[in-house]
Amino acid sequence: MRILVFQDYLRCGGTERQSIALCDYFTRQGHEVLLLTIRPGGVLAVSLNKNRFQCKSLQVKDLGCDFWAWGLGREVRAFGPDVILCMGRVANSFGAYLQKRFPKTAVIASARTGKKLPWLNRRSFRNVTGIIVNAQWWKTRLCQLGIPEGKIRTIYNSCVFDGRPENCGRPRSEMRKSLNVKGDECVLLNVASFRKGKRQEALLRDLAALPREQAWQLWCVGAGPRLNYCCKLAKRLGLEKRVRFFGFEADPQPFYEAADLAVSTSLEDSFPNFLVEAQWFGLPVVAFDYQGVRECMDVGKTGFVVQDADVERFSAELRYLLASPGTVQTMGATAQARARTLFLEEAQGKAYLEFMIECLRQISS
Repeated sequence: MRILVFQDYLRCGGTERQSIALCDYFTRQGHEVLLLTIRPGGVLAVSLNKNRFQCKSLQVKDLGCDFWAWGLGREVRAFGPDVILCMGRVANSFGAYLQKRFPKTAVIASARTGKKLPWLNRRSFRNVTGIIVNAQWWKTRLCQLGIPEGKIRTIYNSCVFDGRPENCGRPRSEMRKSLNVKGDECVLLNVASFRKGKRQEALLRDLAALPREQAWQLWCVGAGPRLNYCCKLAKRLGLEKRVRFFGFEADPQPFYEAADLAVSTSLEDSFPNFLVEAQWFGLPVVAFDYQGVRECMDVGKTGFVVQDADVERFSAELRYLLASPGTVQTMGATAQARARTLFLEEAQGKAYLEFMIECLRQISS
C-alpha cells in the first residue's frame, strides 16, 4: 500500500511520536510511506534522519500557522496514496475535504485528543471512510454523536521505546547516584509538556501537602509555556530541593528506568502515552481519572485512579505508596507484564494495517 500519514507539526507530543513510530512500522512492513506535515521542523523532526520513509512539509518556511495547508491537494495527488491517515486535531479537520477530493482513497481519521472536539473534526468523522480511536471512551462518545459503530476501531497507543537495557543511556543506579537520590527515596516521575491542561502546578501543590518526613523526589521531564511558572511555584512551596526540572528530552527512557512511581494530575489526555510508557518500564501509576485514563491500567493492581480531581484522595494514595516500597515493586512488576502484552508496537501497527485494508475494501466495493 501507499500510505500517507498527515500531521500538522512535529512538536514534542505523544501523537507526533505515534505518527513517526507508525510510519517507521509501515515502512518496515514493505509499504511506501509519506509523512506529510503542514509546518516544517519541530523538536521531533531531528529524529527523522534515521528513518527510511519519505518526509515532506507543505510550508517551505515555518509560518507558525498550523492550518495553512496550501498545496495539500497537490501533494496528495502527486503521491497517490491508497490510504490517508489523519493524526491530530488539525489534520483531522481536513478529513472531510480529503475524502471528497479523493473519493477512491480510504481516508481514516483519528480521535486521540483529550481536548474539546472541534466542529471540523466532527464533520470529518461523518464523511471519512473510517476512524481509529485510542480509547474505548472515544468510541462510546462518537457513537453518542451519531457515528456508526462499525466505522470505528479502537487501537491503544503503543510504547515507542523498547526498554531493552542496551538502549538505556545510563544504568539505573548510576543515574540515581548522579542525581543524589538517597537509598530510601522514592523517585516520582512526570513526563509531559508544560501547558495548562497538563496541570503540573496542581501536582506540585498536592506534593507540598505530603508529610515532610516522607522521602521522595519529583523529576519533571518536558518543556512548554508553563515551565517557568512551575519552577517558581516549586520554590515558593519550599520544594526546590525535592523537585528537578529537566526540560525536553528526546529520549526519556533513562528517566523511566531510574524512577519508581509515575504521577499525573493531567486533565487533557484521552489515553496518555506517559502512563503507557511508565508501566512499560515497570512504574505503577497514580493519576487523575479522565476519559480513557483508567483503560490504560488495571486499577488497584498497576496503579490508582483518582476521580473528580480529588486532591485529598490523590495525596492519600501517594502517602500509601511512599510508605509501602514493597507494594510499589509488586505493582510495578504487574504493570510491566501487562503493558508489554497490551501496548506492543508490532501488535498496534498490525491492527492499523488490518483496519486500512478493511477500509480499502469498503472504498472499492
